[in-house]
Amino acid sequence: MFKNRRIIRVLFSALISLIILIFVFQSPLKVIVRDNIPEKVYLRLSWLKNILTGKDFGFYKYEIKLKDQYKDIASFINNNDYVFSVNLSKKNNLNHFKLPPFFPGIGFDEVNTAYIDFYKQNLFYVTKNGMFFLIDLNDNELNFNPVKSNISSFLNEEFIEKNASVNYFNSYTISKFGIKDIFIDNDQIYVSYLSRGEDNSYNTSIVKSQISDSLTFENFFSPKNFISSKIKEFSPVQSGGRITSYKKDSLLFSMGDFRERSSAQNLNLDNGKIIAINKKDGKSRIVSYGHRNPQGLDYSKKYNYILSSEHGPAGGDEINFNNKTDETQNFGWPIASYGIHYSIENAKTDAHGGDESRIIKGAPIYKSHNDYGFVEPIKYFEKNPAVSEVKLIKEKKESFEFFLSTLGNDQSERPLAKHLIHYRYDLIEDSLEMIRKYNVGERIRDISFNSNLNRIYYVGESTGVLGYINLKSN
Repeated sequence: MFKNRRIIRVLFSALISLIILIFVFQSPLKVIVRDNIPEKVYLRLSWLKNILTGKDFGFYKYEIKLKDQYKDIASFINNNDYVFSVNLSKKNNLNHFKLPPFFPGIGFDEVNTAYIDFYKQNLFYVTKNGMFFLIDLNDNELNFNPVKSNISSFLNEEFIEKNASVNYFNSYTISKFGIKDIFIDNDQIYVSYLSRGEDNSYNTSIVKSQISDSLTFENFFSPKNFISSKIKEFSPVQSGGRITSYKKDSLLFSMGDFRERSSAQNLNLDNGKIIAINKKDGKSRIVSYGHRNPQGLDYSKKYNYILSSEHGPAGGDEINFNNKTDETQNFGWPIASYGIHYSIENAKTDAHGGDESRIIKGAPIYKSHNDYGFVEPIKYFEKNPAVSEVKLIKEKKESFEFFLSTLGNDQSERPLAKHLIHYRYDLIEDSLEMIRKYNVGERIRDISFNSNLNRIYYVGESTGVLGYINLKSN
């Protein structure tokens, strides 16, 4: 028995040595392995190489294949006016429709990253890579009708080496780039996306189009500044991008800090802000600042308040409430936060582990907002569920109810990841109550509320589903 264990250890050591030789040294052997093993295996081995050496190896064949496959699929769907249907099934006692894995997501184990909004009696479904579908809704079957557009002329298509696990920059493959949200206002559709400035700098912009058989987008909003991708911890994950309605002739728009932390407190920059944009001329003003990465955004026109959610660093995800919209409120980031900074090594690889001892100049992240003159969140999480969209579903003078969607992966470490959570906030008591949580088992990228059906629709990118839950009337 001991002899067998020794043989196993020797074989394991030999395998590790072979992996190191393949991925550390540029050799014909590396090329042979890269071209003849499954892409997922190659991706995982590249992670091991990155951990062992701390060096990048560049983009890989898997990404190129995905990009090419996406373009072939997109061309086929549009040129052939390819309509497809998906039937209702059940997952965790929820109603969902499993889509074919047409489109890559933001990570190698996500598919069909997409955003949704209602248009009349139908639903627009838009992938992060720029495919538009108008869906005929019914309870048991969804019909996906493609809508052509010129959105590809705005999206980024660059292979720029970033790290061994993700190519950040190319919208048409696994990346953090591409479309960030959609919003439909009467017969106009607004789309936020990551745009490029000069010298490899980026930020979040908006285009708009009149809704018709074919969408012709034009620039609507461009930020005052762009963030250089050369900064040490540049992160397009922290780009914000949510759009919703606002007062009079305006939209609300959330903008993340791209991990350029100081921008969130700089009133001369757009990043780390929630801004109002005039629909007529695209001019903007700051509504609130001190935000890290607001990924959820909704507004009550009846009672004039803003509800938002934002990702914290390691810990400290927040739900924020702003009922003083005529003032410019400061929500504290990066001076105040209930999370801790990522470790330096995790920051390099886009991982999320924290380092309590890490100190960053200008970002002390004090464990109080109120003590330093900032607005306290109505909820913060010690273990981040990776908060995403928020949607108001009931509004009263003294309280309101809303849904929060979450992303995340490891539900054992983060029990509220991959959930839809129904909350009620009491304005008189300043208290938040969880009414119900739905374990969807999917990274929920976007949600939309249909008040006529009293139904929440959601996009799950873990397996690529579009689902709904019926809410109880009371």
